[in-house]
Amino acid sequence: MNILKIFLLSLIVLAVFGCQAQTSSSSTPQPGSRGFEAYVNSQSIVENRLQAPSSASFPGDLPPDVTETYKGIINGDGAQAEVYIVRAYVNAKNLFGVKLRTPYACQMLFFQNTNKWVGNCALEGDSNYSSFINDDKKN
Repeated sequence: MNILKIFLLSLIVLAVFGCQAQTSSSSTPQPGSRGFEAYVNSQSIVENRLQAPSSASFPGDLPPDVTETYKGIINGDGAQAEVYIVRAYVNAKNLFGVKLRTPYACQMLFFQNTNKWVGNCALEGDSNYSSFINDDKKN
């Protein structure tokens, strides 16, 4: 009986501490967060860069990686913005009609005074793709 109690107690402890470790190390944005908004808004920009935008899907089996890199005034007129780097992927058809998974990266800016998002995205293979991937490591 004591062995059963010890076993059940250790399972409970493992479940509690295991879940806490998972959530604290994750950079996956939660729905309703500004990081999640950055990911959602990046999708339309990415679609505009595709050969077949209507074929685009953004599957959820690999969550996006979103990093807030800056928060504050970004230009001379005092505009307050939050800057995010979004790394994710899109499944879309290429020129030959074959559906491919393509990683992408975006720099997304949220302007607090207008409540608007703007962004710039690059697909893997674009000449500026690596600058997006390494951008948040400069800070």
